[in-house]
Amino acid sequence: MATPRLSDLENEAWQGFLYAHDRIWREIEAGIAPLGVSMAEYSVLSLLGRAGRSGMRMSELARDRLMSTGGFTRLADRLERRGLI
Repeated sequence: MATPRLSDLENEAWQGFLYAHDRIWREIEAGIAPLGVSMAEYSVLSLLGRAGRSGMRMSELARDRLMSTGGFTRLADRLERRGLI
């Protein structure tokens, strides 16, 4: 079964999205570099910040970060050891 190719306009839009994503990612990375946290760590801290004092379950955080629960647990352990959560 053949996959349809993108039209020129669709391809241009896709390339624009990839470029914008890369630029935004690099800007955020540069902004958080002085904090000594990775993008993955920052995104978890951001989710927890939005959750407020009620917090979130580990499984919810893993789901929202598109991570396995085991991978998320390791990330959360690193943040905890550093006193960030």
